[in-house]
Amino acid sequence: MNSAFLASYASTHQVNPNQPGCTYDVQCESVWPGSKCRMDSSIGTCRCPEETHVARETRDGWVCISLKDHASGGTAPLYFVCPLPEGAGFKISLNDPSPTMGAFPVGCTVGSSATIEPVQGLHGGGACMWPSDGEFIGDVYDCLHTSPHINLAEKFPQSNYAPTADGVCCPSRALACIQPQLTGPNPSEPRWWYNSVTGTCQQFMWDSGATEAKFHSPNNFKTIQHCESYCRDSECSII
Repeated sequence: MNSAFLASYASTHQVNPNQPGCTYDVQCESVWPGSKCRMDSSIGTCRCPEETHVARETRDGWVCISLKDHASGGTAPLYFVCPLPEGAGFKISLNDPSPTMGAFPVGCTVGSSATIEPVQGLHGGGACMWPSDGEFIGDVYDCLHTSPHINLAEKFPQSNYAPTADGVCCPSRALACIQPQLTGPNPSEPRWWYNSVTGTCQQFMWDSGATEAKFHSPNNFKTIQHCESYCRDSECSII
């Protein structure tokens, strides 16, 4: 099949991860790098990269969550992982700015629309909220299942997670696409970011090994196609 035809076809027939309707791999890869079109019951369905990723549903569609630390290659359970930056999403897990809340990331209950914690003294029992003051932030942060999927109170009994907490708060697509480009102290890997002022995706160099969250932004994509489909074309129709 002609590569130019495939590229053109993919740009107008994109298919989200975990969704049916694909014919070619490029339709899936243009939305999420490494995704493939698998034939399930004679229907092509886009699947996240096997072994290294899991599919997670957001209010903006399905995404692929990397279970692998891109910098070290490690695959130890990371739990609090966001989809971006790819391979380093665990480094931007949301933490309450109040030092009294400890080191555990902000939790939530997937599918909950509660804007007030159901159980006083516990957090993560509703949508995304700051544990310290209960401020609702679910309009800009999305609650995604942890990776692997666990119950936070059972896994971390020393925490103050609510008994229903099973998710991590990640930037919504709209929030991610207006974040600044962050390179880190030793940038060496080419990535792409969406410039919301110009409406274009631009290349930059990134330090994937930087350990501090301040060096990482969710506005960070492995390919220009991923950047464009996630941010520039987010208003377009995606299956």
